Amino acid sequence: MARLIRKTAKVSGSGGGKINVRGREWTKEDLRELKNHSREKTPAKTIAKLTVGALRQKAFILGLPLGRSSREWTKEDLRELKRYARQKPPATTIAKSMKRTVAAVKRKAITLRLSLGRPVRKWTKEDLRELKSHLRKKTPVTTIAKSMRRTVAAVKRKASRHGLLVGHRR
Repeated sequence: MARLIRKTAKVSGSGGGKINVRGREWTKEDLRELKNHSREKTPAKTIAKLTVGALRQKAFILGLPLGRSSREWTKEDLRELKRYARQKPPATTIAKSMKRTVAAVKRKAITLRLSLGRPVRKWTKEDLRELKSHLRKKTPVTTIAKSMRRTVAAVKRKASRHGLLVGHRR
């Protein structure tokens, strides 16, 4: 495939400029070569520098892993991840204790259909004062959420729990 990409990467007769290879159809040979690279665990960047994104996307669609230096998940690792999932701590906490990346933990949880907890940011007294100030000024809830770096739902939930009116209900 890399050979094929190099052939199509130059425009003949136009001063040797590069063309956009993103729209090129995947041939049977391309797919065969991609599968071979997957089996050999060849890193995507080595296969083709021009089309790393397209290559990774196609491999993902086909369910093929590309040359990652990843650690296998043992049965004990899976049991530990499932145990954590029942407790609902954030993925960052799980990753740290299992000595894995957050992305690896999230990816494995998704494949096992496990739900992990989300990091919860506590509301301080200062946050509540700021929320009340915004609501007195009739600031739109989306603006409040952005300025406080919280979700709209979190702002509405907090306001509701404190008996504060938000949005069109005023």
